[in-house]
Amino acid sequence: MHRAIRSGTVLAALLLGAGCESQSGAPAESSFIPRPKFVSVEAAGPIVDTTRVTGYAWDPEAWLMSFIDCTQKCLPPIPALPPLLLGNNPLFLRSVVVATPVSLVDVDTGSDINPVTSPVLSGFELKESRPFEFGLWTQPRVPSRKNLPYYPSSPGGGLLLPDPFVGPAGPILSPIPAATYLPTVSLRPVMTETDDCMDVDIPMASDKGILEAVAKALTASGNSTTVADLTNPAKFSGVTVFWLYAPGFSSLRLPAFGTTIEASAGTVLNINWAPPGLLPPSIQSTRGFFVDTSSPVSGMGIAVVLLPAGSTPPAKVTYTVIDPVTDAPSGKPYTYQKIQAKPLPGVISFAAPQLDFVTGPQWDIADRNVCMPPAAQ
Repeated sequence: MHRAIRSGTVLAALLLGAGCESQSGAPAESSFIPRPKFVSVEAAGPIVDTTRVTGYAWDPEAWLMSFIDCTQKCLPPIPALPPLLLGNNPLFLRSVVVATPVSLVDVDTGSDINPVTSPVLSGFELKESRPFEFGLWTQPRVPSRKNLPYYPSSPGGGLLLPDPFVGPAGPILSPIPAATYLPTVSLRPVMTETDDCMDVDIPMASDKGILEAVAKALTASGNSTTVADLTNPAKFSGVTVFWLYAPGFSSLRLPAFGTTIEASAGTVLNINWAPPGLLPPSIQSTRGFFVDTSSPVSGMGIAVVLLPAGSTPPAKVTYTVIDPVTDAPSGKPYTYQKIQAKPLPGVISFAAPQLDFVTGPQWDIADRNVCMPPAAQ
């Protein structure tokens, strides 16, 4: 378009000059039709001051139960389903959380959790054009800022979809026990330095799985605790769930077996899983999780860090991934950058990072639309 304007202006100047050769000077610039002002494409480009953020809400406990159950029951002609978090994978459909409010929050400026967007519901409507958008949420206009991330957050609520594995003979996989979702802040940072962020997940914390196991373990040790107590600021200044996943491409959600977290403050509890009902109900949660004191790591890569109330919590807690196994052919020990996070009383902080091989990330995720901090790539 610049070239066309420039050519038109030159042609007009030549015609004007040919018709006015006998005049002593050029006419004054018209105040009615001003001459076009040329600017570079960069200068004319719009300033990105908001970012569109799209993601999904899911239940990692339902995901694990479905995956393990399928390894035993998904027999021909039913294919064994890989642990991929994709919209057309029935394992995802069994773990997606619909109709839960999601907003982006700021936890780095000020002392509180500050919402920067109004909540939107994760999707539950089947669309013919894009049939696998269950659990999808979109924040169309998040205020952009540099250097500091936002975090996905939900006040709780929502539900799982009806079981997609139900056939003429009934359910193929074991039913997922219903649960209530607690207020959750995902520690997955969202850097809004681009105009579009995609695949931003928020793992939801339930009251029938990991947190129920923690409450039962504390009660068994003499400290009577309910799941609701874990989001009571008078009892805990911070509760953080870590679920570590094995390295691989971005949609892989295979637990990083035999790993755990080391925290600069608080008490670390390693969590394991067994089929529901296999262990005494005084220690095992409805969904099969329990605090495992028999090992320094978690068989499922799950750890919970508790910061009790009553003392001044640190401004930030530093979390370090621990993988005690060295095995070069399999890329171990798995590694990850240190995570620093502010204790957030009144909610469950949930981190679900995908770890790196000892040689570094296998997959290039440098795409700006991933919206992760550079150190996390």
